[in-house]
Amino acid sequence: MAAPTTINEASSGDLPSGATGVGCSYISGTSVVIVVMASGVPSSYFSTEEQEQTSDLGSSISYTPVSGLGDQAASYNYSADGLTASGVLALQGTDVVGVFTDGVSTSLSSEESLVRSLL
Repeated sequence: MAAPTTINEASSGDLPSGATGVGCSYISGTSVVIVVMASGVPSSYFSTEEQEQTSDLGSSISYTPVSGLGDQAASYNYSADGLTASGVLALQGTDVVGVFTDGVSTSLSSEESLVRSLL
């Protein structure tokens, strides 16, 4: 298993200014699971991230709201560059948790459960 990788605005540009987080990538053959947790994220981050991903991936990504998970949450699926990925992203207060999977046989409920346990 990979050691956690610290992410912050200064080094990656993936998070808004002032936010910090940690991400873990677990890779086995062609299967990938990425778990990301961040804090200090403004409430606007969720919709901004969704808009940016839609802009980058076009119609190949679809979001579905998930009720009862944090203040805002959505599941997503997309196909691009040989990937068929799914995941769940949730925001609670200023904390964000996301799970991304590719090449892994998993259910939406198990992804939601993992996100819920990390929020």
